[in-house]
Amino acid sequence: VEILSADNGINALEVLKTEQVDIILSDLRMPEMDGATLFSSVANLYPQTKRILLTGYADLDSIQDAINNGHIYSLIAKPWDNQNVLLILQRTLKTIQLEEENKKLLDMTERQNKELKRINSDLQIKVDEKVLSLKETQKKLRKIFTDVLPLYTNLIDVQHGLKLGMTHRFGEIASEIAYRLKLEFS
Repeated sequence: VEILSADNGINALEVLKTEQVDIILSDLRMPEMDGATLFSSVANLYPQTKRILLTGYADLDSIQDAINNGHIYSLIAKPWDNQNVLLILQRTLKTIQLEEENKKLLDMTERQNKELKRINSDLQIKVDEKVLSLKETQKKLRKIFTDVLPLYTNLIDVQHGLKLGMTHRFGEIASEIAYRLKLEFS
């Protein structure tokens, strides 16, 4: 943990231009720029920076301004208890760590979702190609079946001494009966 300091709000903004700061701890009353104005600027320029306000004054308008415009993360009243300040800083650091981890997880989830969409798209293309191939194969098999069927029926007719075409005719009659009875073929 590195601690940076500035003696007023203007100097604090100068530090923020060159340093990444996770937490700003500022008094409400400061020379040249009060804490509410500092936090309002920080909220606009560096919104990820957590802002903790120290105040010993009961100036509710200034405190309300700091809360509404400076989006303070926490308020510490003077005189403060060192243990309480330490707990607030630890809690704030933990929040920052959790937010960073959350951002990493969201980024990872976004990357994984993009990869899954790409994989799903590739799989859909392969499935569509396979379906098309299967339909073509099915057409070819039907053609082969319709070409070969008369040969087999004629062989059956010859083998059983029937007039040529009789077995084929029996098949057509059976198909017609099944159609009229609304039977399904699988």
